Amino acid sequence: MLQNLVDRKIALDGKYYPKTASKFLEMFQSLEANAKVKKLDGGKLWIKKAKAEKGVVFMRPRSRFRLRARKAKSATVEIVVEER
Repeated sequence: MLQNLVDRKIALDGKYYPKTASKFLEMFQSLEANAKVKKLDGGKLWIKKAKAEKGVVFMRPRSRFRLRARKAKSATVEIVVEER
């Protein structure tokens, strides 16, 4: 489903979310690689807990000559998996 969102084949409530879906795909690939390093079976992993929290808002400078900056938002995502 996430790959279909990135490819814009399906939409959720009429909207495509390619950036968000691609970040989640990267996160799940990293999760699978970490499980492989820890010698866990990737086919038996279950998501035990998933939590997203609002991160810090910081100012990104636009240019050296402009005084205005752009607010950049971040988020912290935590996913806990277990092998069954």
